[in-house]
Amino acid sequence: MTSKTKKTDPHSLQELIRSERSKEYVQYLADEVIGDNTRTFAELWRLVREGEPPIPQRAVWILELCEVNYPKLVKPYLGEFIAQLEHADHNAIQRHLTKILARHEIPEKYRGHLYDLSMKWIASPRIHVAIKAHSMDIACNIAMGTPDLEEELAFVIKDQLEFNTAGFKARAKKVFKKMKRPFV
Repeated sequence: MTSKTKKTDPHSLQELIRSERSKEYVQYLADEVIGDNTRTFAELWRLVREGEPPIPQRAVWILELCEVNYPKLVKPYLGEFIAQLEHADHNAIQRHLTKILARHEIPEKYRGHLYDLSMKWIASPRIHVAIKAHSMDIACNIAMGTPDLEEELAFVIKDQLEFNTAGFKARAKKVFKKMKRPFV
């Protein structure tokens, strides 16, 4: 394993990310190098948005692991995460960002756009199943308590069941249970 010195300047953070990509090392970067440091987290987010591949894909994995232990770190960035979803040039970025967004209360001003994007991705044959699964969770969280949206979500999911994987179906079943609807 690479040296675990706690360097957090932008160049050093990028080099630390580039140096190794084992799960243990990525967890170390999330816990020890980034931790709850808002400045270092901001630099990590900058690398997701502006870094040269493969840095963004690796950085977003670390970002998601930081969110697990320090969920308050991401709150100021939720709008930026949503904006980045459509412009991400790698599915890893979409996968990790949708996973993060599925675990957070989405501010009202972003809900309509994010709901529409989630519905589009659930129905798209080009989107990876993990992104679809997180999109189902996001759409469900937004739709809860709004019968028309719940009905629309249920319809789109049912429509996609025959075209998708066992993972899609398993998540769909959980979403239906959360919405207190019978699963097909």
